[in-house]
Amino acid sequence: MIQKATSLTAGRILWLYQLVRQSAAAMSLKLGGHPQFVRPLIYPMAEGSLLKEGQTELPEKDSEILKGAASASDNYANFFGQMLFPASAGVALVVGTMNEAGYNVTLSQIALWSVPVFIIALVLSAIQFALLDKKLGGHK
Repeated sequence: MIQKATSLTAGRILWLYQLVRQSAAAMSLKLGGHPQFVRPLIYPMAEGSLLKEGQTELPEKDSEILKGAASASDNYANFFGQMLFPASAGVALVVGTMNEAGYNVTLSQIALWSVPVFIIALVLSAIQFALLDKKLGGHK
């Protein structure tokens, strides 16, 4: 099915996954992670978008690059998305550290200040995944 969706490239699939995962993390919703979601679903979809007619698997080097990119997509999304949820452990850690250092900040302030980073992470990953498409020949 992914092979027939001609506008979907490996990079676009990974970026869309990151967008969904990052947005879910911002609302403290768990989608799984590498073993539950990336390895059995996202990586095979991205791989399928790169396979040529009659090809059953990617060359090992390309496969390893794609596995790393799929994992990076999940890592970026989880790390930068969770910082938008004021009650997350990461935000609490930042607030505790800042307060101990003498900066009086709240959970809501840290979450609000994380919005630009959330957006920057999406923009930079879009660039990274577009370059990945060019590298792997998946640009359509």
